Amino acid sequence: MTIDKRVHERYPAFEVVKIRLTDAAGARTLSLLLRDRSKYGLGGVYVGQEELEMDLGYELEDGQEWRPMRLVWKKRVADFVSVVGFLIEET
Repeated sequence: MTIDKRVHERYPAFEVVKIRLTDAAGARTLSLLLRDRSKYGLGGVYVGQEELEMDLGYELEDGQEWRPMRLVWKKRVADFVSVVGFLIEET
């Protein structure tokens, strides 16, 4: 994607955020290194053994509430390291 195609602002932020993953086994909380966020979603790096699947339920811890979001892309860059992009769902 080139710079001229980006139509919204991104806000670089290198911080650790909590995401909740829900599947048939239940809910688990994982840490995600947030690379940047926009009004539409967020991108970051996940380091861990969990396999992040596109069709699972995800939520972002945002203050005192959990915001639903959807995994829209991922790329495995090394063993146990994935770069991911989430779209925050409107509630």
